[in-house]
Amino acid sequence: MTGTTKKETKPSNAACAECPTAQPHPFRQRIIFVSGDKGGVGKSTKTQALSNNLRDRGYSIAVIDTDTRNPDVIRMFEGVVPTAGINLRKEDGWMDVIDFITSHPDKHILVSLPAGIGESMCQGMEFKEFCMFFDKKYSDETRPELVLVWVINLFIDSVNLLSKTMTAIGDKFQKVVVVRNLVFSDNNPDLFQLWNESPLKKDLESKGRGITVDLPALHLRTMTRLFHEPEDLMPFSEALKQDEIFQFSKAEAFKLEAWIHHVDDGVAKIRDFVGLEN
Repeated sequence: MTGTTKKETKPSNAACAECPTAQPHPFRQRIIFVSGDKGGVGKSTKTQALSNNLRDRGYSIAVIDTDTRNPDVIRMFEGVVPTAGINLRKEDGWMDVIDFITSHPDKHILVSLPAGIGESMCQGMEFKEFCMFFDKKYSDETRPELVLVWVINLFIDSVNLLSKTMTAIGDKFQKVVVVRNLVFSDNNPDLFQLWNESPLKKDLESKGRGITVDLPALHLRTMTRLFHEPEDLMPFSEALKQDEIFQFSKAEAFKLEAWIHHVDDGVAKIRDFVGLEN
């Protein structure tokens, strides 16, 4: 497991001198699992987009990438925020996740999950014991909240896999965010009919447990510039400042800038729904 930390400036939590009865508000950590349990739905890219936005907005974050075959999330954020690469298919994988989370109690943790991990999470004991750790070792006031961010495409598998996950382990997550990955629909959310009309969507949203958010596609030409050389990968907002590396045309740079702005519209809904704190 690897971790690299960049010095951060944290807001002061000191009580106002003119308000002696004020008490510091304890930081409530969120553990955000980005999944979809299918290859190719955009889990890594959406984890990168979410992490980039939260960092831009001043949130203190750390990132776990469990895709050991193609760890693009670590490649983008290593050296910028604390990161770890963890293999959840190893016997001690979930133990490593616990150790990383507890070593960064002042940060929200984003966990990019690999394709196909859902079966072991739903049927095995390791994830259940992971959740049990936080139930046993924390009070109700300090226990980190678990959030599931589920990335979907247009097809029924995305909905069915989420339904199976909610049936098996849905009670482990305090909030559920379904992300319509608009790369599959030419940025048209209405094409996600199977999710839009699903009873599961209605149930989650009517109970206040879930929301649906749209995250847009980044233009392929700009994406190709960004990901052409893996060793040059960096957070999207930082890439805008590195023209000598990426050599964006004016149109490509504008597309990236506009995309970052549109992502903020979607992530703002996630931040508010989850109740993220600095």
